[in-house]
Amino acid sequence: MGTWTEAAFWSAFRSYLRRMFRFTWIPAKTALEQSRRPSQHPTRKLKWEHQCKFCHKWFARKEVELDHLEPCGPLNCWEDVEPFVKRLLLENPDDYAVLCKSCHGEKTALEKEARAEEKLQAESNNVYKQGKSCSKEVSQVSPTL
Repeated sequence: MGTWTEAAFWSAFRSYLRRMFRFTWIPAKTALEQSRRPSQHPTRKLKWEHQCKFCHKWFARKEVELDHLEPCGPLNCWEDVEPFVKRLLLENPDDYAVLCKSCHGEKTALEKEARAEEKLQAESNNVYKQGKSCSKEVSQVSPTL
């Protein structure tokens, strides 16, 4: 038995925060409600369908995801927690986009690619610094398995 690595700790913490508000945050629920219509499916097995903001097709709830138009950003140290939570819990339903899983995957991949390109550009200019110095080490607070 050992302790968590720093990456594992922050990954688990990030996942927990996202899961905690997934179905309960009112502005996010409102964004989902605004994207729906009564089902047009011939068998009427679905009550609602949601429209993807990018491809404009209609999908069942389990086939769409809620995207933050402004990415939540990194969560790598304690100083990142407050800005991450502020971006996670946006107050305006218009700050979210309902996307089908395919469009959400494409958008996320493009954002990741853009961040990687930006990082490479900054590194080549010798401006980018990897990470931040945190006031507390993760080993001081991480649980033991």
